[in-house]
Amino acid sequence: MTSFRDRAGYSGYRGAVSLAQALPFSVTRRVAFHAAAAYWASGAKHVRFARENLRHAFPDMAEADRDAIGRTSIQNFARSILDLARSEAWSLDQVLAMHKIEGISNLDQALSLGKGAIVLAPHMGNFELGIRALSGSGYKVTAVARRARNPIVDQWLCRHRQEGGAEVVDHRGAAPRILRALRRGRIVPLLIDQYVRREQGVWAPLFGVRASTSTSVAILSMRSGCPVVPMYTVREGCDEHRVVVSEPILAPTDRTDVTGAVLEMTTRFNQSLEAAIRLHPEQWVWAHRRFRHSPDLAERPYR
Repeated sequence: MTSFRDRAGYSGYRGAVSLAQALPFSVTRRVAFHAAAAYWASGAKHVRFARENLRHAFPDMAEADRDAIGRTSIQNFARSILDLARSEAWSLDQVLAMHKIEGISNLDQALSLGKGAIVLAPHMGNFELGIRALSGSGYKVTAVARRARNPIVDQWLCRHRQEGGAEVVDHRGAAPRILRALRRGRIVPLLIDQYVRREQGVWAPLFGVRASTSTSVAILSMRSGCPVVPMYTVREGCDEHRVVVSEPILAPTDRTDVTGAVLEMTTRFNQSLEAAIRLHPEQWVWAHRRFRHSPDLAERPYR
């Protein structure tokens, strides 16, 4: 049973979506652009997180240039939220027309092994739409989703993700369902580009700084034998996106040192992520505590 608060929250959310759809896109885009710029100028907590991350990633870059990257990143994130609201009215054909997919042969190569594939998708560009385009292109996708606090919003998001043909599973206790999906030859997109608790990760370098990174993808790959395919989405213009699929990463064949194998794979994942970010730093989400508790930093970076 849903509460009055849940229904009221959903009504407010639907009202915002309806407003975004009713107003001319030129207006909503301008509002999102200026709101994001104002948020960056406020110096709020997550702005400080982004500035700290950029300082460690690009220590030789001028502060003004780092600030420009951070501000544009926030604006791109605002655009992605706006796009998700607008996308409720888009057909699958419209979504596909907005996306160019490069390197799809890399994904086909991975799937030819018959063990499914984990797609390593960072918080870059409009990654939700990129995954929807992949699903709409005929690939069998199993999406692992974190539940929204509002159950009505959660049901709407689940339906939205399924529209492209994706299967959706709850992230809680998801490992057995992910392994079953991989055995059925499905694609499972996973995002591991943000900090995880130290007991759930390994210290894998990112921009030369060790960052606590989830071991989940490496462990699932080693258990299932499936390849891991890095993929990212970038915005190239108004309703124009490019999805880039890289060469598969295979689990090490030598399993005598499992801990070392997990660290080796996770390090390769971060190398792939870093290469993508260096190409498009303004499209990655910087506003989180990525280097929290890093043994390479003498001070607490996110005070």
